[in-house]
Formats: sequence, structure tokens, C-alpha cells
Amino acid sequence: MQTNKLMIFTVLLLLMGCIGQSEEVQVLSTSPDDYDLYLYTNPDQEEKAENYMTALLNWKLEHQDHNRLQFKQTTTDSHNVEDIEGASLPMLVVKKEGRTITRLSGIETENRISSTLEEALVLSGT
Repeated sequence: MQTNKLMIFTVLLLLMGCIGQSEEVQVLSTSPDDYDLYLYTNPDQEEKAENYMTALLNWKLEHQDHNRLQFKQTTTDSHNVEDIEGASLPMLVVKKEGRTITRLSGIETENRISSTLEEALVLSGT
């Protein structure tokens, strides 16, 4: 009897370890014209996203009507973000008509982020 209880307890522990742990993710988004930009960051490691933030701000200042383009910041569970699986944060996702056209994740230079953003938006027709 004691062995059965121990076995059941062990199986439950193993199953609990297999269930994916979700984490809170900050989302900075904007939706100008026919595309969507998302920047996903870990709330505890915002400094890793500084280059992404700077690149997005510079892009906004250079290419868009400052008053028209607004960024929205929200928080969500990592399980609610389809593009985040297996990626490292921060992560920039550019979508057009709901389809991901580019994704950049992890620690990157501001120049690399800016060029990736420009290439994605040129390909999308903006």
C-alpha cells in the first residue's frame, strides 16, 4: 500500500514538471496601416530591450507622423503569444495581415534591429 502511494506521488511530481510554466510578458505594440509591430520583453529584464526600444523610437521619428503612430503597452501570459515559443526575449515581431513577416529575438544591436525593421517594412509595401 505504501509503495502504491509513493508511486502515485512520484508520477504526479513528474507530470507537474512536464506542464509548461507560463511567465508574464510585456508587450509594446502599434498597428499603423496594414501591419502590426510587437515587442515582447521580460518585465524583470527591461534593460535587455533598450536597443529595441531605441530602434523603434528612431523609426517612429524618421518615418511616421508622430501624432498618428501610438504605441500601446500591455502585459500578457507567455502562453497567449504564438510567436514566443522557443524564442529568447526581447523579441520583435512584424506582421502583415496577421502573417508574421519577420522576427528578431535576443540581444541585438540597435543597427541590426533598425535594418531588420526597415527591410520588413519595405517588403510589406510601406
